[in-house]
Parts: sequence; C-alpha cells; structure tokens
Amino acid sequence: MSKYSLRPVHRSSPDIKDVYKIFVPPKLYVSLRSGTSLWTLEDEQGTPVAIGKLSQAQDEIQNKVLQVAHEFKDLFSLSFSDNYILKKSDSQVRYATELVLVEEIREDGSSLLTSNDRHFWEGRLQGLLLNKLVSPGLCIEHVEAPSQTRSFRVKTISNAESANDLHTPMDIHNVSKDCNVRIDISRSSNGDVSRFGVDRRGLFGLEEQLDTIDQILDFYGPLRHPYYRITQAGLLLIGPAGSGTNLIADRISGLPWTNKRIVTETEIGKSPATSVPQIFLDCSKNQPCLIRIQQFQRLLSNLGTRLEDALIHAFSITKGTRVTVLAEVESIKMPSLLLSCFQFKIHITALDENARYALILHELVVRESRPQPTEKVITIVSQKTPGYTRDDLQQLVEEAIFYAHIRLKLASKHVVSLQDTGSNPEAKEFVVPKILDVTLDDFEEARELVSPFSLGKDSVSKYRTVRWSDIGGQEETKEMVEMLFEWPLRYPEKFEALGLRPGKGLLLYGPPGCSKTMTALALATEAKLNFIAIKGPELLTKYVGESEQNLRNTFARAQSMSPCVVFFDEIDSIDSGGSMSGGSRGGGVNLIGTLLNELDGVDEMKGVYILAATNKPWELDPALLRPGRFDSMIYVKLPDAKTRRDILQIRLDTMQHGFIDLDMLVEQTEGCSGAEVVDLCRNAAMAALKEQIHLKEETKVTGIHFEKALLQLRRDTSPDMVALFDAFANRSRRV
Repeated sequence: MSKYSLRPVHRSSPDIKDVYKIFVPPKLYVSLRSGTSLWTLEDEQGTPVAIGKLSQAQDEIQNKVLQVAHEFKDLFSLSFSDNYILKKSDSQVRYATELVLVEEIREDGSSLLTSNDRHFWEGRLQGLLLNKLVSPGLCIEHVEAPSQTRSFRVKTISNAESANDLHTPMDIHNVSKDCNVRIDISRSSNGDVSRFGVDRRGLFGLEEQLDTIDQILDFYGPLRHPYYRITQAGLLLIGPAGSGTNLIADRISGLPWTNKRIVTETEIGKSPATSVPQIFLDCSKNQPCLIRIQQFQRLLSNLGTRLEDALIHAFSITKGTRVTVLAEVESIKMPSLLLSCFQFKIHITALDENARYALILHELVVRESRPQPTEKVITIVSQKTPGYTRDDLQQLVEEAIFYAHIRLKLASKHVVSLQDTGSNPEAKEFVVPKILDVTLDDFEEARELVSPFSLGKDSVSKYRTVRWSDIGGQEETKEMVEMLFEWPLRYPEKFEALGLRPGKGLLLYGPPGCSKTMTALALATEAKLNFIAIKGPELLTKYVGESEQNLRNTFARAQSMSPCVVFFDEIDSIDSGGSMSGGSRGGGVNLIGTLLNELDGVDEMKGVYILAATNKPWELDPALLRPGRFDSMIYVKLPDAKTRRDILQIRLDTMQHGFIDLDMLVEQTEGCSGAEVVDLCRNAAMAALKEQIHLKEETKVTGIHFEKALLQLRRDTSPDMVALFDAFANRSRRV
C-alpha cells in the first residue's frame, strides 16, 4: 500500500470550494479518477482520518506527495510530518437539511454576534456556502460585510437520512438552496464553550505540544465545568529564543479568560517578597484567573533567589484556588522546589524538515510573494536550515524577498540603460518580470546573513553537506553510527519490545584524516537530526567558570532542539583545558567534571545523542570511557585496499579522466589516510589544469598526472603512531 506525505497547496487566496480537495500528481489522478467518488486518508494503522475529493495538482509535485489546503489539514488535525494512505471511500456526499454554525471567538475580545443581526449573517452564509461542501468543524474565516468581518465554525449538520445531528468532520454534506442555515448564539458570556484552545495558525511541527496545551486549558480553563478545578495550574513553556514560546504564551493569554493579569518586571519591582504574593492574592479574589509572567527568564537572572522564594511562597498561599500561572523560559535551570510549582512543562522542540517547509511556505503566503517558489526550491531550503527556529525562518524569508526586490530593480535599471544607449537592439524586446519571483539564489544570499540563533555559531549549517556515499569504505563505522543514532528513531517499537534503551554516546578514535569528522557530518545530513558541532578548544576561555558555563549551555541548547546530536571534535582538548589558565590543569579538571555531569544527565534528556572524535584517545580521562557515558568506541583505522579504491573511485567520478590504473594507485597509497588519498587526486587534477592553461586545450586527468602527484605524496601517519592506536585498541573496549 503506497504511503504519501502531505504538502500545502499553493493558492493566491483561500477559497472554500478547494477545502475538501486532495490534490494528487497528474499521472496518479488519471489512474485513480472516478467521477464524484470520495477518498479517505488513512493513518499508518489503517484508521480513516480525513475525507475529500480528488483533484489534479496544478503545481509540480513528487509522485509520493499529496497537496491539501491548510483548512483541510486543520479540520482533520493532519500533520505535514506524517505519512498517509489514500483509499477510495464507500461514503457518498449527502445534502444537508440544516446547518448550524457558531461564531468563532475573537482574539481582540470584541463583542460576538447578537440576535439583532443574526438573520443578516445567516443569509450571507447561505449565499456563500451554496453548492459547497461542508462538514462539522469547518471554519469559514473572514466572511465580509459592510464595515465588518466575522468568522464562523460549522457546529452540527442534519440530513433527511439521519435521526440525530452529525458532529464529526468526516460527515461531508452539500449545501443546497433548501438547506436551513442557522447561527447558534446561545453561549456563555465568555464565548463558545466548545472552543477554548490555542490558535494554531503559523505554528508548525508542534501538534503534540499544542494538543497537550489544549487538554490542559480544557480542564483548567474557565469555560468548562468549574467543579473539576480543584488545584492550581502552573504551565511552563520551555524553548530557545525565537522558537515560538512567546507567541504561544501570547495566544494563551489572548483567550477569553474571565480575569487575567500580565505581570511585568516593573510591577514586581525590587521587592518581590512583597509584590509577588500580593499579585497572587489579588488574582485569587477574582478567580478563575490567568497570571502571565512576562520575561520570566530575565526576571530570574536579575532577581535570583529573591524572586524564586517569593514565587514559591505565592504558589503555596494560593494553593487550591482557580489561578493558572503561565511563564516561558529558555532552560529549566531553577530550584527544584520552584520547578515543581509548574506541574506542566511543555518543551517547544526544534522544527523538523516538514515543519520548516510548511513554515517557509506560510511566511511566503503571509508576505504575498507571487509567484511562490517551486516546491523543489522550498524543499531544498528546508533541508539546508536544520536548527533554524521559527523567528530565524521568518527573518530568512524576509531577507530572501528583500534580495529578490533588489535583483528585480537592478534588472530593470540595466534594461533601461541598454534601451537609452541603444547599445543592444535586443534590449527593447527584453521584458523585466513585474511580479516578484523568489529564487533559490535569493534564499542562499539570505542564508549568508541569517544563521540559526538557537544553535549559535556551532550549528551544522556552517559545514558542507556530506552523505554516506561521499565516504569511501568504513562500512563497519557507518553501520555502527546508523545503529546507535538512527535505529532508535526508525524502529522505536522494536527497541521497546526487546527491552533495549537507545545508546547515548559514541567515540570515534584513530589517526588524523580517516573520515571521523565526515562521518559526523554525514550522520547530520542523512538522519536529518539537528546537529551541534563543537571543536574542543572553542569551549575554552581564560575567565573562571565561563568554559564550564559554555558547556552547560551547549547541552541545554541540545535538549531544546531534540532530537539532536552533539558532536565534540578534538574532545581530548577538553581534558587538557588547563592550558588556558596559565598551564595549570585546574581548569581542565573543572571542565571535564562538568562534561561528566552533563553526560550522566543525558539519560534524562530525551533525544540527545553524543558523538565525539579524537586523535589522542590515550589522553582522555578514563572516567569518560566507562559504559553509560560512551556506550561504544570505534577504532577508525587507516583505510585498507578496498577503502582506498572506493575513495579513489568517488573522486574520479567527479572529474574528466582517461585511463587510470586503479590497482597501481591502491598499491602506491598503502599507509595513507583517507585525506591523503583525496589530496593525491586533487594534486593530479591540478596538474591537468596546468596543462589546460598552458596548452590552451581541454585535457583530461590521466595516469601521467597521477604519477606527478605521487611524487608529492606524503604520509603523516608513521608506523609508530599506528602502533600506539593498536595498543590502545587492544586494552580498551573495541568495536
């Protein structure tokens, strides 16, 4: 059974007639087309989760991709990161006899529809929905009338065949001229009791977290059954700056709470011991109430234990009241007693590739970029932006559009200049596009300016893209890396069935130039994990305690961006970090102690994996190498004959060449590292380039050029060094 991934359909403006369309590739549409039949999307367990009609995609999409409208995705709670099965449905479209709608809650708190103007809007909706498909849960946004705009949601549908009203989105109906369209205005003073959740527009890849928040609000919010509300609610949103924690908090506080209090640094003042408990007591007198503590992270940094003690006291004296406390932080470095006051901790994780795709497309639509980049361009950009937060991607799209504007203006000026001078007769026929077209080059220009803030300077985006196919040989190393880092994500149910806990750490050691760093980069590319790459010396500073804090911040960032791999290159330099402090090993001891503590805490960090590489494994602290910290150690040896042949073949495939005696080259490179073999190929290509330039004719790389390159070949790994690595491998755990 074929599985398909979902992508949003490109539309210049929302149109309700397209909501229930499932856009499929042209060839698939021709093979499946079957009149007015309905088709379902099933999840991987075979459960129908959505229903609609097939339509041929107008955009160029891949064979295993379906396109749907955002309204369709939201209506059926689908995800752009999941796969679905397309299957023909036995259901038929029925005609509705009555359609009941409710007005959507407004974020600005303005008054809802009254009985005086209800009939006007019922007539307006009757005309808008005539001969359109609808189902319960469908949101009809921005219905316009003179001087005002309103949004509505379908509550229930009735038809001649069913005795009861229908409530599920799978119940699709057609609205005929005989259908009675009615707006239900019977609601509490706080709005529609059926809707008290976070507005999800523009929030991609956070379905699980938003579902949890909606469940919390459903139980602890003011609109449902107050007698269930017996305890305080503390909700802590955790995520790096720009990840969306502030936006989610804004939308939670923007809901129609009976009472709410926005607490700022000015309101708390310099005496939190007095002001904070008083704020909580005031809110408890007007319950149910929401307390939103703004810039909580900065308040904790500035006020320290004074604020921590005041909050703990405030929580205790208002225990049992209907007060909900909301705050957002970048990390959960706070006393456990205060942390326990927030019983709900929501981690806002990194955007995966599908979420980045959806967000980039959303931002282009919001900024009215026309025409939008092709699916291929957006896919490439989403693949090249691991670690980018929501704010990062918004800035990236904004900068890309800016560069597109500059390119368009320069092109216009150039053509005008040619026409004025008459230097180019064809210039009069050249037409500069008047519609902004954002290209891949525009995004590449923007990426030079916008780096992923959440991962800082250590993100993988500054490194080149490496795939497993770029690494010759080393099959055992590749298999072990895949087993440790990719299998737990690919086969979680098998790990659980066998009682296996995913490994957390892998150490690669061996001579320089044997593809240890390339292995790490290939893992980041192929596994599509977020990736933080750090060279040991980058952590070291001359200031007391700062190196340790840098290390702790690295692990905190990794947790917020999980699933994430932290790669320590030259990890041996951390163990000898005392050289930054005048030669004393004290700094190194503190830093290695901090690393050991963080490694011991990795078990509690779901989705964080450690990968390290070193050329000097014998200099590592033995405490680092015990099981539970680095679960596996792999000796990456000098390439054998087969591996050298693979490396040579990979490099030859990238150049124009004549006959090359591979057997001779494999024999001549005995004892070379992989990097030295690559350098040999580069020198041969440079020799061919010199001939091309001097002879002014095309020259292919031949055996003669390799013979010249062999004269320059140097082997930096001596037999004595190899003996050191072999001895270490013999007395250590070895894979």
